[in-house]
Amino acid sequence: MLICRRPFTPRTCPGAPSRRHCQSRGGGQTPQAPLPDASPRRQRLHQVHQVARRRRTPRHPTRFGSDYEFTMFEDPAQMHHVIRERNQEFGLARMAAGYAWEWVSKKDGSLTDIRIGDYQARWNSRVKDWVDSPGSLEEVGSIHTLQGYDLNYAGVIIGPDLRYDPDEDSLWFDRSSFFDKRAIYRNKQKGRDWTPEELLEWVRNVYYVLLTRGRRGTFVYVCDHNLREYLRPYVPDFEWSDQKATYRRNRDHR
Repeated sequence: MLICRRPFTPRTCPGAPSRRHCQSRGGGQTPQAPLPDASPRRQRLHQVHQVARRRRTPRHPTRFGSDYEFTMFEDPAQMHHVIRERNQEFGLARMAAGYAWEWVSKKDGSLTDIRIGDYQARWNSRVKDWVDSPGSLEEVGSIHTLQGYDLNYAGVIIGPDLRYDPDEDSLWFDRSSFFDKRAIYRNKQKGRDWTPEELLEWVRNVYYVLLTRGRRGTFVYVCDHNLREYLRPYVPDFEWSDQKATYRRNRDHR
C-alpha cells in the first residue's frame, strides 16, 4: 500500500480538544489556560491543507483575528523564546520539527541534534508522554511524540527535508536530510525502496500534523529559502518591537 494511503492523522477531530490534554499542565509547571473557540483553528486547518496539498493556494494571508496567532519567524531561536513566553502564560507550548536531523543525543546527552545557524537544540529525550516530561520546553518534539496531542502553541521547524523548486513550481523531498528510522524500518518490511513521490507524501503528512497541533497559535520557521519565500505571502511575518511580540503582514498583501 502506498504511503499516501496511510497518512499521519491526529487521533482527535480537528477543532476538538485532545482527550489526553484537556486537563493537562505544560511540563507539569504551568496551568493550562481555557481553550479558545475552535473556529479560527478550523480556518487554519483548511489553509494549511490547501497549501500543503497545493490544491489551491490562497491569494492572501488568512486573518484569524485576535483569537489565533499564526506567524512566520526568520530565526528559530526567537521562535523558541516566544514559545517559552507562551508556555509561561498559557502552558502547553512546545517546539516541534520534521525528522530532518539525526538523533545523536539519544546515545550521548552532551551532543545537540538540531543546528540551524547559531540555534542548537536536542530532540525529545523521551517518546512516551514527552509533552509533560521535565525539560520538554527546552527540547524539540518529533511526529512520534506529538501525534494525537493538542497543544496551546506549537513552534514548528520545517526542516531541509521539504524543499520548493521555483523553476518547476513544485515541492520536493530531500532524502539526504531524512533521518526517520521508523519510516526506514517500515520501508524494509515492504522489501523495496519508497518512491520519491511516496516519501514526499509522507513528509507532507508529517508537517500537516505538526502544523495543526496548536489550538491558540502556530509559529513557523522554514529552513529552505525557496520554500520560505513561497510561503511568505500566505503567513504573517513576526517582528520584535520594544521587546514584545508584534505582527507584520507582508506589505504587498495587506
